[in-house]
Amino acid sequence: MSEKEIRLYPLRKKIRGLPPAFRSPTRGIISYGHVPRLSGFLQRTRVKIGLSKTPPTAYEVKQAVEEIQKIVKETGLDVKITWDWKRKRMRY
Repeated sequence: MSEKEIRLYPLRKKIRGLPPAFRSPTRGIISYGHVPRLSGFLQRTRVKIGLSKTPPTAYEVKQAVEEIQKIVKETGLDVKITWDWKRKRMRY
């Protein structure tokens, strides 16, 4: 895309990586299917009040996380945000 086209269509320019504010939530979604991580404290508290250690969401259903990761790979989002699958985080 030329400089002239970028000035006319600024949202079409290629982007590599993510702004810092989006990195942590994106890492959470790709890694374990949720934005907030379920801490050990919350897991122990759930057990104390009679609930399962993890809620019946992507924390328990590993297939859900695999589906999210498959979508990320198939859409090419991993390349755009510089996701490193071995280290399970973005390269900055």
